[in-house]
Amino acid sequence: CQYKSTMVKASTSNFERLLSSSRLLTTSKKRSPWRSRMKHREHLNAQDRAIKKIRRLEEKKRYQVALQEAQEVVVELANKLRDNFQKHSAQYYLEDIMQISRWAKKRKATSAWQAFISKEVKAINDGKDSFHIPQPHTADAHLLSGAQRRAQEKGTQTDARDICKMGGDDI
Repeated sequence: CQYKSTMVKASTSNFERLLSSSRLLTTSKKRSPWRSRMKHREHLNAQDRAIKKIRRLEEKKRYQVALQEAQEVVVELANKLRDNFQKHSAQYYLEDIMQISRWAKKRKATSAWQAFISKEVKAINDGKDSFHIPQPHTADAHLLSGAQRRAQEKGTQTDARDICKMGGDDI
């Protein structure tokens, strides 16, 4: 009969249990990642949405007209280039104009390997011997090869600086 008495006590204290602070609604929100939070959205009525849609369409049309005018200017410039130089078609000059931004980007720095290859190719083209240094066959070969390697690296670094000063076009 202990079971019945505890049930009665529990039933009388159910109301008190519901009012306890642990059962109340939480007063603070759970943390959520910033990517998944709902963004603030303005609730518009049908008339305001229609006005916004009209503005969007007008802006899109104005943008398309401006793009068309810019395209016409570029085509006109290509035609002027064709008239001045007469070597290629207007399409060729149009493509050249469109490539200008890509050409203007910064080039990569000359690496030691590029400088070495450039020097080797120049030596071969001039009919000179290659930059290759034969390996010695002595007991101290590893010491000599280290010194030779350092000399090669030093020469390559100065070659890279020279190529960068010249503009790097001969690589």
